[in-house]
Amino acid sequence: MTQPYRTAGQKQPHHRCQVLQRLAAVLMAGLITGHAGGACAQTYPARPVHILSVYPSGAGPDLVARMFADKLSRLWNQPVTVEAKPGANGFIALENTRRAAPDGHTLLVVGDSHMTLNPSLFRNVPYDPEADFTPIAMQFRTPFFVAVSATGPYRTVADLLGALKARPGRISVGMPYIGSPAHLGAVSLEQALGTTMIHVPFKENAALFASLSNGDIDWLIGTIASAGAFYKSGRLRFLAVIARSRLASHPDIPTLAEEGGPASVAVGAWVAFVGPRDIAPEVVNTINRSVGQVLADDDFRQRMAGFGFLPTASTPQELADTIRTDLARNAETIRRAGIKAD
Repeated sequence: MTQPYRTAGQKQPHHRCQVLQRLAAVLMAGLITGHAGGACAQTYPARPVHILSVYPSGAGPDLVARMFADKLSRLWNQPVTVEAKPGANGFIALENTRRAAPDGHTLLVVGDSHMTLNPSLFRNVPYDPEADFTPIAMQFRTPFFVAVSATGPYRTVADLLGALKARPGRISVGMPYIGSPAHLGAVSLEQALGTTMIHVPFKENAALFASLSNGDIDWLIGTIASAGAFYKSGRLRFLAVIARSRLASHPDIPTLAEEGGPASVAVGAWVAFVGPRDIAPEVVNTINRSVGQVLADDDFRQRMAGFGFLPTASTPQELADTIRTDLARNAETIRRAGIKAD
Protein backbone atom coordinates (compact mmCIF):
# COMPACT_ATOMS: atom_id res chain seq x y z
CA MET A 1 0.00 0.00 0.00
CA THR A 2 1.43 3.37 -1.01
CA GLN A 3 2.21 5.65 1.93
CA PRO A 4 1.44 9.39 1.78
CA TYR A 5 4.42 11.60 0.99
CA ARG A 6 6.02 13.12 4.09
CA THR A 7 9.05 15.36 4.55
CA ALA A 8 11.66 14.21 7.01
CA GLY A 9 10.69 14.76 10.62
CA GLN A 10 7.21 16.21 9.79
CA LYS A 11 3.96 14.70 10.94
CA GLN A 12 1.22 15.12 8.35
CA PRO A 13 -1.77 15.38 10.72
CA HIS A 14 -0.14 18.29 12.60
CA HIS A 15 0.65 20.06 9.31
CA ARG A 16 -2.96 19.73 8.17
CA CYS A 17 -4.17 21.27 11.44
CA GLN A 18 -1.84 24.24 10.99
CA VAL A 19 -3.15 24.83 7.47
CA LEU A 20 -6.74 24.83 8.71
CA GLN A 21 -5.89 27.23 11.51
CA ARG A 22 -4.19 29.62 9.13
CA LEU A 23 -7.11 29.45 6.72
CA ALA A 24 -9.53 30.24 9.53
CA ALA A 25 -7.39 33.22 10.54
CA VAL A 26 -7.38 34.54 6.97
CA LEU A 27 -11.17 34.17 6.71
CA MET A 28 -11.67 35.91 10.06
CA ALA A 29 -9.42 38.79 8.98
CA GLY A 30 -11.50 39.16 5.84
CA LEU A 31 -14.69 39.27 7.85
CA ILE A 32 -13.24 41.92 10.16
CA THR A 33 -12.03 43.99 7.21
CA GLY A 34 -15.39 43.70 5.50
CA HIS A 35 -17.16 45.09 8.57
CA ALA A 36 -14.64 47.84 9.29
CA GLY A 37 -16.92 50.62 8.03
CA GLY A 38 -19.76 49.47 10.23
CA ALA A 39 -17.48 49.19 13.22
CA CYS A 40 -16.29 52.78 12.67
CA ALA A 41 -19.87 54.04 12.65
CA GLN A 42 -20.76 52.03 15.75
CA THR A 43 -17.81 53.37 17.73
CA TYR A 44 -18.07 57.02 16.60
CA PRO A 45 -16.96 59.16 18.24
CA ALA A 46 -13.89 57.31 19.41
CA ARG A 47 -12.39 60.42 21.05
CA PRO A 48 -13.30 64.07 21.78
CA VAL A 49 -14.98 65.98 18.94
CA HIS A 50 -13.76 69.46 18.04
CA ILE A 51 -16.19 71.94 16.48
CA LEU A 52 -14.75 74.96 14.66
CA SER A 53 -16.91 78.02 14.07
CA VAL A 54 -16.57 80.82 11.53
CA TYR A 55 -18.46 83.08 13.95
CA PRO A 56 -17.02 85.17 16.80
CA SER A 57 -17.58 84.12 20.41
CA GLY A 58 -20.90 85.38 21.68
CA ALA A 59 -22.55 85.64 18.27
CA GLY A 60 -25.90 83.84 17.90
CA PRO A 61 -24.60 80.93 15.78
CA ASP A 62 -21.61 80.51 18.12
CA LEU A 63 -23.92 80.29 21.15
CA VAL A 64 -26.07 77.71 19.36
CA ALA A 65 -22.94 75.73 18.49
CA ARG A 66 -22.10 75.57 22.19
CA MET A 67 -25.65 74.44 22.95
CA PHE A 68 -25.17 71.65 20.41
CA ALA A 69 -21.80 70.75 21.93
CA ASP A 70 -23.38 70.30 25.35
CA LYS A 71 -26.19 68.09 24.01
CA LEU A 72 -23.96 66.04 21.71
CA SER A 73 -21.40 65.37 24.43
CA ARG A 74 -24.18 63.82 26.50
CA LEU A 75 -25.43 61.73 23.59
CA TRP A 76 -21.97 60.54 22.59
CA ASN A 77 -20.40 60.27 26.04
CA GLN A 78 -17.40 62.17 24.71
CA PRO A 79 -16.19 65.76 25.23
CA VAL A 80 -17.35 68.10 22.46
CA THR A 81 -15.63 71.49 22.33
CA VAL A 82 -16.24 74.62 20.25
CA GLU A 83 -13.48 76.91 19.01
CA ALA A 84 -14.40 80.25 17.45
CA LYS A 85 -12.17 81.08 14.50
CA PRO A 86 -13.68 84.20 12.92
CA GLY A 87 -11.99 86.53 10.49
CA ALA A 88 -10.82 86.53 6.88
CA ASN A 89 -14.39 85.96 5.66
CA GLY A 90 -14.40 82.57 7.32
CA PHE A 91 -11.37 81.41 5.34
CA ILE A 92 -9.36 80.50 8.47
CA ALA A 93 -11.92 78.11 9.92
CA LEU A 94 -12.75 76.70 6.50
CA GLU A 95 -9.08 76.01 5.73
CA ASN A 96 -8.54 74.35 9.12
CA THR A 97 -11.51 72.10 8.48
CA ARG A 98 -10.51 71.34 4.91
CA ARG A 99 -7.14 70.04 6.12
CA ALA A 100 -8.54 68.00 9.03
CA ALA A 101 -8.69 64.21 9.06
CA PRO A 102 -11.93 62.99 7.46
CA ASP A 103 -13.02 60.93 10.46
CA GLY A 104 -15.82 63.11 11.78
CA HIS A 105 -13.91 64.31 14.84
CA THR A 106 -13.49 67.81 13.38
CA LEU A 107 -16.71 69.58 12.40
CA LEU A 108 -17.39 73.10 11.19
CA VAL A 109 -20.25 75.48 11.93
CA VAL A 110 -20.68 77.48 8.74
CA GLY A 111 -23.29 79.68 7.11
CA ASP A 112 -24.72 80.16 3.65
CA SER A 113 -22.59 83.29 3.20
CA HIS A 114 -19.39 81.26 3.40
CA MET A 115 -20.61 78.35 1.30
CA THR A 116 -22.78 80.04 -1.34
CA LEU A 117 -21.87 83.76 -1.48
CA ASN A 118 -18.09 83.99 -1.03
CA PRO A 119 -17.30 81.95 -4.19
CA SER A 120 -19.02 84.60 -6.32
CA LEU A 121 -17.87 87.64 -4.34
CA PHE A 122 -14.12 87.07 -4.10
CA ARG A 123 -11.59 86.52 -6.84
CA ASN A 124 -9.42 84.02 -4.98
CA VAL A 125 -11.49 81.80 -2.70
CA PRO A 126 -9.13 79.10 -1.31
CA TYR A 127 -11.77 76.37 -1.21
CA ASP A 128 -14.48 74.71 -3.24
CA PRO A 129 -17.70 74.62 -1.17
CA GLU A 130 -18.89 71.42 -2.84
CA ALA A 131 -15.67 69.50 -3.52
CA ASP A 132 -13.75 70.26 -0.31
CA PHE A 133 -16.40 69.58 2.33
CA THR A 134 -18.88 66.93 3.42
CA PRO A 135 -22.42 68.24 4.04
CA ILE A 136 -23.67 66.79 7.33
CA ALA A 137 -26.74 68.53 8.77
CA MET A 138 -28.61 71.80 8.73
CA GLN A 139 -28.97 73.52 12.11
CA PHE A 140 -31.35 76.40 11.54
CA ARG A 141 -32.62 79.07 9.22
CA THR A 142 -32.97 82.69 10.25
CA PRO A 143 -35.27 85.30 8.71
CA PHE A 144 -34.37 88.96 8.39
CA PHE A 145 -36.37 92.02 9.40
CA VAL A 146 -36.78 95.62 8.32
CA ALA A 147 -35.27 97.52 11.26
CA VAL A 148 -35.47 101.25 12.04
CA SER A 149 -34.57 103.48 14.96
CA ALA A 150 -37.24 103.61 17.67
CA THR A 151 -37.00 107.41 17.59
CA GLY A 152 -36.67 107.81 13.81
CA PRO A 153 -39.20 109.16 11.28
CA TYR A 154 -40.28 105.77 9.91
CA ARG A 155 -43.15 104.30 11.90
CA THR A 156 -44.44 101.88 9.28
CA VAL A 157 -43.19 100.01 6.21
CA ALA A 158 -45.30 102.37 4.09
CA ASP A 159 -43.36 105.33 5.52
CA LEU A 160 -40.04 103.76 4.57
CA LEU A 161 -41.09 102.54 1.11
CA GLY A 162 -42.56 105.96 0.35
CA ALA A 163 -39.26 107.63 1.21
CA LEU A 164 -37.29 105.14 -0.87
CA LYS A 165 -39.40 105.86 -3.93
CA ALA A 166 -39.56 109.63 -3.41
CA ARG A 167 -35.86 110.11 -2.64
CA PRO A 168 -33.85 107.69 -4.80
CA GLY A 169 -30.17 107.58 -3.93
CA ARG A 170 -30.64 109.53 -0.68
CA ILE A 171 -31.90 106.97 1.88
CA SER A 172 -29.10 105.06 3.62
CA VAL A 173 -29.25 101.34 4.44
CA GLY A 174 -26.69 99.70 6.72
CA MET A 175 -25.29 96.19 6.34
CA PRO A 176 -22.65 93.96 7.95
CA TYR A 177 -20.49 93.79 4.80
CA ILE A 178 -20.65 93.95 1.02
CA GLY A 179 -22.20 90.78 -0.35
CA SER A 180 -23.91 89.76 2.89
CA PRO A 181 -27.47 88.37 2.80
CA ALA A 182 -28.64 91.75 4.11
CA HIS A 183 -26.84 93.54 1.27
CA LEU A 184 -28.33 91.24 -1.38
CA GLY A 185 -31.73 91.75 0.25
CA ALA A 186 -31.41 95.52 -0.04
CA VAL A 187 -30.36 95.14 -3.69
CA SER A 188 -33.38 92.93 -4.37
CA LEU A 189 -35.65 95.54 -2.78
CA GLU A 190 -34.05 98.28 -4.88
CA GLN A 191 -34.71 96.30 -8.04
CA ALA A 192 -38.29 95.48 -7.04
CA LEU A 193 -39.08 99.13 -6.23
CA GLY A 194 -37.14 100.63 -9.12
CA THR A 195 -35.08 102.90 -6.87
CA THR A 196 -31.57 103.19 -5.41
CA MET A 197 -30.12 103.59 -1.91
CA ILE A 198 -26.87 104.51 -0.22
CA HIS A 199 -25.32 101.23 0.94
CA VAL A 200 -23.22 101.61 4.10
CA PRO A 201 -21.17 98.55 5.15
CA PHE A 202 -19.96 98.07 8.73
CA LYS A 203 -17.25 95.81 10.10
CA GLU A 204 -19.03 95.05 13.37
CA ASN A 205 -22.66 94.46 14.27
CA ALA A 206 -22.42 96.61 17.39
CA ALA A 207 -21.40 99.66 15.36
CA LEU A 208 -24.06 98.91 12.75
CA PHE A 209 -26.94 98.83 15.23
CA ALA A 210 -25.57 101.72 17.27
CA SER A 211 -25.55 103.84 14.11
CA LEU A 212 -29.14 102.85 13.40
CA SER A 213 -30.40 103.61 16.89
CA ASN A 214 -28.57 106.97 16.83
CA GLY A 215 -30.07 107.93 13.48
CA ASP A 216 -26.78 107.92 11.57
CA ILE A 217 -28.29 105.56 9.00
CA ASP A 218 -31.95 105.36 7.99
CA TRP A 219 -32.68 101.64 8.18
CA LEU A 220 -31.19 98.18 7.86
CA ILE A 221 -32.03 94.54 7.25
CA GLY A 222 -31.10 92.52 10.34
CA THR A 223 -31.91 89.55 12.54
CA ILE A 224 -33.10 89.30 16.12
CA ALA A 225 -29.83 87.63 17.09
CA SER A 226 -27.62 90.31 15.49
CA ALA A 227 -29.71 93.15 16.95
CA GLY A 228 -29.20 91.72 20.43
CA ALA A 229 -29.44 94.25 23.25
CA PHE A 230 -30.47 97.05 20.88
CA TYR A 231 -33.70 95.19 20.14
CA LYS A 232 -34.33 94.01 23.71
CA SER A 233 -33.84 97.52 25.11
CA GLY A 234 -36.27 99.04 22.61
CA ARG A 235 -33.71 101.25 20.87
CA LEU A 236 -34.85 99.93 17.50
CA ARG A 237 -38.02 98.45 16.06
CA PHE A 238 -38.73 95.73 13.53
CA LEU A 239 -41.36 96.94 11.06
CA ALA A 240 -41.70 93.66 9.14
CA VAL A 241 -40.18 90.23 8.62
CA ILE A 242 -38.90 89.74 5.06
CA ALA A 243 -40.30 86.23 4.70
CA ARG A 244 -43.25 84.39 3.21
CA SER A 245 -45.07 84.12 6.54
CA ARG A 246 -44.95 85.48 10.07
CA LEU A 247 -42.79 83.84 12.70
CA ALA A 248 -44.50 81.77 15.38
CA SER A 249 -42.08 83.27 17.91
CA HIS A 250 -42.97 86.86 16.90
CA PRO A 251 -46.52 86.70 15.54
CA ASP A 252 -47.08 90.43 16.07
CA ILE A 253 -44.52 91.38 13.40
CA PRO A 254 -46.17 91.38 9.93
CA THR A 255 -44.49 90.26 6.73
CA LEU A 256 -43.15 92.80 4.25
CA ALA A 257 -45.86 91.82 1.74
CA GLU A 258 -48.59 92.30 4.35
CA GLU A 259 -47.37 95.87 4.81
CA GLY A 260 -47.48 96.68 1.11
CA GLY A 261 -43.93 95.64 0.20
CA PRO A 262 -43.01 93.49 -2.81
CA ALA A 263 -43.92 89.83 -2.20
CA SER A 264 -41.02 88.72 -4.43
CA VAL A 265 -38.41 89.84 -1.89
CA ALA A 266 -37.40 87.37 0.82
CA VAL A 267 -34.21 87.53 2.87
CA GLY A 268 -32.92 84.68 4.99
CA ALA A 269 -29.82 82.74 5.94
CA TRP A 270 -28.93 79.29 7.22
CA VAL A 271 -26.27 77.68 9.40
CA ALA A 272 -25.15 74.07 9.16
CA PHE A 273 -22.59 71.44 10.15
CA VAL A 274 -20.08 70.34 7.52
CA GLY A 275 -16.81 68.44 7.73
CA PRO A 276 -13.77 67.75 5.56
CA ARG A 277 -14.37 65.82 2.36
CA ASP A 278 -14.52 62.02 2.29
CA ILE A 279 -16.00 61.36 5.73
CA ALA A 280 -17.46 57.84 5.67
CA PRO A 281 -21.22 57.84 5.00
CA GLU A 282 -21.79 55.75 8.13
CA VAL A 283 -20.17 58.43 10.29
CA VAL A 284 -22.01 61.24 8.48
CA ASN A 285 -25.32 59.52 9.10
CA THR A 286 -24.48 58.97 12.78
CA ILE A 287 -23.76 62.68 13.26
CA ASN A 288 -26.84 63.66 11.26
CA ARG A 289 -29.12 61.48 13.39
CA SER A 290 -27.67 62.94 16.57
CA VAL A 291 -28.15 66.52 15.33
CA GLY A 292 -31.74 65.66 14.42
CA GLN A 293 -32.29 64.23 17.88
CA VAL A 294 -31.04 67.47 19.46
CA LEU A 295 -33.22 69.60 17.18
CA ALA A 296 -36.28 67.58 18.19
CA ASP A 297 -35.83 68.54 21.86
CA ASP A 298 -38.53 71.03 22.87
CA ASP A 299 -36.33 72.95 25.30
CA PHE A 300 -33.59 73.26 22.69
CA ARG A 301 -36.08 74.54 20.11
CA GLN A 302 -37.43 77.14 22.52
CA ARG A 303 -33.95 78.40 23.28
CA MET A 304 -33.21 78.73 19.56
CA ALA A 305 -36.47 80.59 19.05
CA GLY A 306 -35.24 83.16 21.55
CA PHE A 307 -32.49 84.03 19.06
CA GLY A 308 -35.02 84.29 16.24
CA PHE A 309 -33.73 81.06 14.69
CA LEU A 310 -35.94 78.42 13.09
CA PRO A 311 -34.68 74.89 13.93
CA THR A 312 -34.34 73.08 10.60
CA ALA A 313 -33.40 69.42 10.36
CA SER A 314 -32.14 68.01 7.06
CA THR A 315 -30.52 64.95 5.56
CA PRO A 316 -26.94 65.27 4.28
CA GLN A 317 -28.28 65.11 0.72
CA GLU A 318 -30.82 67.87 1.37
CA LEU A 319 -28.02 70.10 2.68
CA ALA A 320 -25.90 69.29 -0.37
CA ASP A 321 -28.82 70.20 -2.64
CA THR A 322 -29.36 73.48 -0.77
CA ILE A 323 -25.70 74.42 -1.19
CA ARG A 324 -25.81 73.65 -4.91
CA THR A 325 -29.07 75.55 -5.50
CA ASP A 326 -28.04 78.61 -3.46
CA LEU A 327 -24.65 78.75 -5.17
CA ALA A 328 -26.29 79.07 -8.57
CA ARG A 329 -28.98 81.54 -7.49
CA ASN A 330 -26.60 83.82 -5.58
CA ALA A 331 -24.07 83.78 -8.40
CA GLU A 332 -26.74 85.09 -10.78
CA THR A 333 -27.91 87.80 -8.35
CA ILE A 334 -24.34 88.95 -7.72
CA ARG A 335 -23.55 88.93 -11.45
CA ARG A 336 -26.62 91.01 -12.36
CA ALA A 337 -25.92 93.55 -9.61
CA GLY A 338 -22.20 93.72 -10.40
CA ILE A 339 -21.25 93.22 -6.75
CA LYS A 340 -17.61 92.54 -5.88
CA ALA A 341 -16.19 92.40 -2.36
CA ASP A 342 -12.56 92.90 -3.41
